[in-house]
Amino acid sequence: MASELNTGFPIYVLVYIYIYFRYMKNMEAKQIFWFTSFVIYLFLVIDITIFPIPTSLERIQYNFIIRDGNSVLDSINLIPNLSLNNILSRNFFLNMVMFAPFGFLINVIFIESSRFKKTFFGSLMFTLSIELTQLALLFFTGSFKTVDIDDIVSNILGSLIGLLFFSILFNQIKGDKERKEI
Repeated sequence: MASELNTGFPIYVLVYIYIYFRYMKNMEAKQIFWFTSFVIYLFLVIDITIFPIPTSLERIQYNFIIRDGNSVLDSINLIPNLSLNNILSRNFFLNMVMFAPFGFLINVIFIESSRFKKTFFGSLMFTLSIELTQLALLFFTGSFKTVDIDDIVSNILGSLIGLLFFSILFNQIKGDKERKEI
């Protein structure tokens, strides 16, 4: 019987319980809310970008056969296509939308200075880890996920858009507090 792991939900629950008792149990409610939001967001992105994962030898062999003689290397794009059509494509847009919360949430929770540089670097590391995991799964399981340099570009742009939203909101809140003090 062919099978695949469709979600990491059971693993996510265990990881969240560990994170809660290790790092969050002494936090204030507002901090727990933002930290939990970030952890759930990370789990959702991992679920969208990594799963399903073939788990049976039969399924893995089937994935390699179904490619009709095409190499798994055909699922790898290392040449950026930053044409207007590609940038306006649904996939590019959805990748930006998927990563905007990353740029927002890491600034709410972790980053206090050099926000642009740290958001850029953090999103680069997160998206690279996703793409490298997809590459490994492509070679070892015949996964149908694609490895695309354009995903890295769109994910980073999305994170920077999230940073922009954070900056606008932060400046609005800061301005409201200053107006109340007058």
